[in-house]
This record gives sequence, structure tokens and C-alpha cells, in this order.
Amino acid sequence: PQAPRRPTSLEELNPGRVAQVDRSLVPAVPLLAVSAALWLVLGTLLATVGSLQLHLPEFLAGCEWLTYGRVRDLESVALVYGWGINAALAVALGIAHRLGKVESRHAWIATVGAVGWNLALGLGALALLRGRTTGVAGLELPRETGLFLVACFLAVGLWVAVAFVRRQTAHVFAAQWYLVAAVLAFPVLHLLAQLAVLWTPARGVVQAVVAAWHAHGLVALVLTPVALASLYYVIPKELGRPIRAYYLASVAFWLLVVLGGWTGMAGLIGSPIPVWLQSSGVVAAGLLAVPAIILAIHFHGTFAAAGLSSVGRTPALRLAALSATVLLVWMLAGVALSFRGASAAFRFTDVAEAHALLGLHGFVGPAFLAALTFLLPRVLRREWPSRALASAHFWATLLGLLGAVSSLGFLGWAQATGAANLGELARNLNAAASLSLGLLLVGNLAFLAHVAALFLSRGERRAEAYPQAR
Repeated sequence: PQAPRRPTSLEELNPGRVAQVDRSLVPAVPLLAVSAALWLVLGTLLATVGSLQLHLPEFLAGCEWLTYGRVRDLESVALVYGWGINAALAVALGIAHRLGKVESRHAWIATVGAVGWNLALGLGALALLRGRTTGVAGLELPRETGLFLVACFLAVGLWVAVAFVRRQTAHVFAAQWYLVAAVLAFPVLHLLAQLAVLWTPARGVVQAVVAAWHAHGLVALVLTPVALASLYYVIPKELGRPIRAYYLASVAFWLLVVLGGWTGMAGLIGSPIPVWLQSSGVVAAGLLAVPAIILAIHFHGTFAAAGLSSVGRTPALRLAALSATVLLVWMLAGVALSFRGASAAFRFTDVAEAHALLGLHGFVGPAFLAALTFLLPRVLRREWPSRALASAHFWATLLGLLGAVSSLGFLGWAQATGAANLGELARNLNAAASLSLGLLLVGNLAFLAHVAALFLSRGERRAEAYPQAR
């Protein structure tokens, strides 16, 4: 339940209904989940390679296709478009249809969209390896892929909106708000950015403004809403209790939707754009402290009410607890780094890299993984086969994240303060970051292996073990 007063649901009146809904999500959700896991491993591998190149200049020095610039562009595409969007669509489809108590009709369209999305990304990745990049953060792929990606996204995301419209429950949950907002935001963001930056470039600094709005919007208006919907869904489902102070959810939602796109302007402080745009970005980023506190009350308050021992009850809950904890740190750190003094000191240091890593691998990633850990066994009607792989995935992810963020954060602080032995310190800390990213890669490989084992296992759940009313 996600509301203090649980409404009567069709699942409770007809226990077999949930199984029909889950079966209708095959093969779209499993296909998106597997694709996301593959892109996650590739993105983490590229992040590790890029980190190694910073303190081992001779590493892959003779390979023209894997220079540092190409590796970083491909890493960004693999993690944001490959892992992030694939996982977001899989989670959105599963949660939207389960909350709406409605089957997914014409699911073949979503399957075709998922295949097309990943084929386009694969071709775009090959183009990046050959050096065909736009050089714009968030829009690295050749412009020819832009319209096709939007069409494929709509082929999948449309069914999230359809599930919301055709819902068979009177109550609308906060998770549904965030899902609909995310699937509507991406086509607008991507199309406008493609037009204003790549196809019909705007004059002057407008290109920089649009690029910043798009790059921050991908995280703030697409990935973050789906990650929050995952937490709103998984935590009460696994704990069996409502979200704490649920009546504040609408306040957090509207603040995030209204302010999320404006925060990109805070990253342009000191650039030749109007000062009022820079100031509006700073104000928007500062106001995000309010939804950060509300979300902390929601998620941490719910965990506290259930008892700290409940965190380790299931693998999905452990990942959700990690995501909810990092969410508060990430949002408050973003508020602090948006102010002019902090921006001037840390914008071009590894502190910015640590903050981005914290958001993508510490908040968004675990939230998606928690939702997929919850959804995939129910969609496939099979139990996760290995507790060891689940534990290895969680602990490797946690330790790798802590090591990488700590190393890069400390290095960024040394860069901002002008440490005397900065060269040697940078080599040592970059080596520690590479080791930590390697550990993160091991965790992601464990998740991919666990997903493969789930697909290969043949033991179906028994009818009495399948959570029909969940």
C-alpha cells in the first residue's frame, strides 16, 4: 500500500488478476531489463577504463578507437541512454500496469520499440568509437539517431500513459504521477534540444542554455522521477506499511517537476549568459532542499517505523534503503554546489565527477535495481536462484560506490585548495578510484549473472508462494 488508507483493489477481489497483468508484460519488460543490465556492465567497464587512463597514460595508448575522449562519450551514452532509459522503461511499464490493475495490450509494439532503441544505441556507439561525436554533453550521439530514439521511446513509454488512463482503481498513487511525468518529459527534452543545438543551431549562447537544460533535464525530469516511483512502490510493498507523511507527496512532486529543469542554469555561472538565468538556476537548486527533506521523511520515516532490522529483509529493500539514503546526500550536495562560491571553487574539479557518480550509481541505479529485483521474479514467475549473487551484487556496489566517491571527492577538494603535492596525490587517488570502479563493475557483473540465472532457471513459483495480492 502506498496510501495511509488502502483502497479496495481488483487484485484483492480477484487474486488471479495480478498474474494476468504480470504475464502481459512479457516479453517487453524482461527484454528491457536484460538490455539495461548489459549496458550497465558496459558503461561501468568504460568508466573503469577511463579512470585507468588518467593515472596510467600508456594504458591502451596504441588503440585509436579507445582514446580517453571517445571512452568518456561512450560511457555517458551507455549509462544514461543504455542503462538508465532501458531500466526506466522496464520499471515504468511494470509499475504502471501493476498499480493500474490493467493488462498490457498490444505489447508487441513496446517490444519493437525496445529492440529499435537498443539497435539505434548500438549503431550510435559504433559511430562514437569512430570519432563521430557532436561534442555536446547529453547529445553525444550523431544527430541522425535523435528522431529515431524519440520514436522508439514513444513506442514503449506510450503504454505507461495508456495504463494510467485505463487504470481500474479510483486512487492515484504518487508513483503514477512520476511515471507519467517522465514519459512525457523525454520526447519534449530530446526533440527541442536536437532542433536547437544540432539541426537548426540557435545563435549565440542559446545553444549552451538549451544543452544545459537538456543534460540536467535527463536526470532531473526523466531518470529521477522513475527512480522515485521505484522507491514509492517497492518500500511499502516490501515493508507492508504505508509511506510516512504521504500527504506531502504532492508538494515534493510539483517542486521537482517545476524546478528540475531550471537547475541546469546553475552550472552556467560565470558564462556569458544573462545573470538572471544564472540566478534563477541557483534559486531553483536551493529550493530543491524542500523536496529533499520531504522525500527523506517519506522513505526514512517509513523505514524507521518498520524498524532498522527491516532494511535487510529482502535484496530489494537493501537496494531501496541505499538509494533513499544516497538521495538525500546527493540532493543536499547539489544544493550546496550550486551556490556561486562553491560553484567557482569546485565546478572544474573532481568534486563534480563525484557528485555525478553519486547520483547515477548511488541513487538512480540502486532504485532501478530494487524495482527490477522486485518485478522480474513476478513477471517471470520464478524465484531468484542465488542469495550469494544478490549479496555479492549489493556489497560490491556499496563498497565500490563509497570508494569511488570518497577518492574523487577528496581529490576534488585538493584541486580546489591547491595542494602542494597535487600530482602525486592525483595519481594515488585516481588509482583508488579505478580500484573502486572495478569493484563496482564486479557488482554489476554479479547482477547480470543473477539475471541470466533467473532466465535459465526452470523452477516456477508454486501458486501459494506467488504474491497474488501484491
